[in-house]
Amino acid sequence: DSAAVLLIGGDHDRLEWTRRSFPNAELAEIDAVGERAFDQLLWIAPDGESQEEGVLAVFRAIKSLLRAGHADKKVQWTVITSRTQQVVDGEPVRPAHAGVAGLIGSLAKEYPHWSLRLLDVDSLVSLTAQDCLSLPWDKQGSGLAYRGGEWFRQALTPAAVVPRATQAAYRQNGVYVVVGGAGGIGEVWTRFLIEKYQANVVWIGRRPADATIAEKIDALSQLGVAPLYISADATDIDALTQARDVILNVYPAIHGVVHSALVLHDQSIAAMDESSFRASLSAKVDVATNLDHVFGSDDLDFLLFFSSIVSFVRPAGQSNYTAGCVFKDSFAQMLQQQRPYAVKTMNWGYWGSVGVAADESHRRNMARVGLGSIEPEEGMAALEALMSADLRQVALIKTVNSAAATTTAPAPRVFTGPITNASVRQLIVDLLCDELRLQPSAIRNDAPLSDYGVDSIVGVNLVRSLSETLRMPLEPSSLFDYGTVERLAAHIVEQAVGVESAIVEPTEPLDVDLSVLDGAVDARLSLREATPEQLFDDLLWEDSAASVDNYEKVTF
Repeated sequence: DSAAVLLIGGDHDRLEWTRRSFPNAELAEIDAVGERAFDQLLWIAPDGESQEEGVLAVFRAIKSLLRAGHADKKVQWTVITSRTQQVVDGEPVRPAHAGVAGLIGSLAKEYPHWSLRLLDVDSLVSLTAQDCLSLPWDKQGSGLAYRGGEWFRQALTPAAVVPRATQAAYRQNGVYVVVGGAGGIGEVWTRFLIEKYQANVVWIGRRPADATIAEKIDALSQLGVAPLYISADATDIDALTQARDVILNVYPAIHGVVHSALVLHDQSIAAMDESSFRASLSAKVDVATNLDHVFGSDDLDFLLFFSSIVSFVRPAGQSNYTAGCVFKDSFAQMLQQQRPYAVKTMNWGYWGSVGVAADESHRRNMARVGLGSIEPEEGMAALEALMSADLRQVALIKTVNSAAATTTAPAPRVFTGPITNASVRQLIVDLLCDELRLQPSAIRNDAPLSDYGVDSIVGVNLVRSLSETLRMPLEPSSLFDYGTVERLAAHIVEQAVGVESAIVEPTEPLDVDLSVLDGAVDARLSLREATPEQLFDDLLWEDSAASVDNYEKVTF
């Protein structure tokens, strides 16, 4: 094939493998890829396990492309990893570069005009570069896995009812360590264990003990033994080792460990610097690996990872967090094969009563797209069932009645045009006032939208409303890239050049994919059918529903 294939950051062996199918293939340095001419890009994960050579290398390659002006151009890119997912029971899992899948999934949402192909193969020996580069593109950035001569696609298998607990998930008076325990879900879990199991809980957190933490501990002490708080950075293996020593000076044994830590910094990839990407990634990758290193050899009952639905949906604006969650899920799969005790993962959906999303505005916005809040008693019941059942990984979301959600939504706006800076600015202000219950005079055109409480959920609702009203597709990342009324309006006007807009009541559905997310919450839907039935690739979820991770065969 005469196609100009550019192999990003590869070695001689991978270049030779590529050239057997594409003789003109060349190597490109990671940071210089944007300066090179190419028909297609190819990145193949290295044999090493360093994040520097893996997901961070891919992040730098993306930034190089964006710096060179490829944001608005067509890009064709194939990304190949090896055995980062457990497709077949018992097969070895190599999680080191699993985070690449999360990054590519988010990249696909932010740059839908890029053609991306994500492949996870058992070996390059049984495949040619032509085989790989002939597969269909996936506009959602979803991956394919190649095992034993067959291709597989990841799917969520609905579980109408999570298996009932048949035995105690936790022991009475057990000792449990929670990294990030002072956070919303960690605190709920602690309360549940103290109330029901008289547990002794240790919280490990980065920040020094303060009045807020003291208040939480005091409230929980009314129920049983107060949690012990240890200030330690779990990304630092020495600090975590010292924390373990402190715990074992207080308690004779540790019975379970929970990873509940996260760092959220929502930004588009274009706006995100490497330090922000690293911070969210480290909270998942470094903390997970350090937990296993420090506690993994202990005589535990379980190791439990709190992850997120974003592992499967991989939304725009959260590439760093998504990469970390996908890695953590894969890392748990590897540990399930290596440890004599249970290693389990809960991919949480939307929690609206605790944590950063605990306000009425978030609840209202999520209800509009058919998602309800997982309440503490529901979440703990599902988690207890997971811990007691023969399941390794469960994703949990809660949907609300779609008709009820629809009736609470405001009537569609009618925009009579024309699309000008002034008219679009006014429309954005009006929509913000509806969403945030502000007066128009309170909103400045040059102020960051985040100053008014525009987070990822409100932002996605705003983009959706603008798309519906203006009858033009807007990318979900618009709010991240154009973060003021003035800049967003100018962007929309520029996009609308040549598009007539005598906007009336919609008669045909818009084909716009958006991501709805907040922290550990996410659901993908299309404006074509904004109902819970369309969540997660047309899987039907009702009330509190669970799903298990699975792979299904595909043919081409």
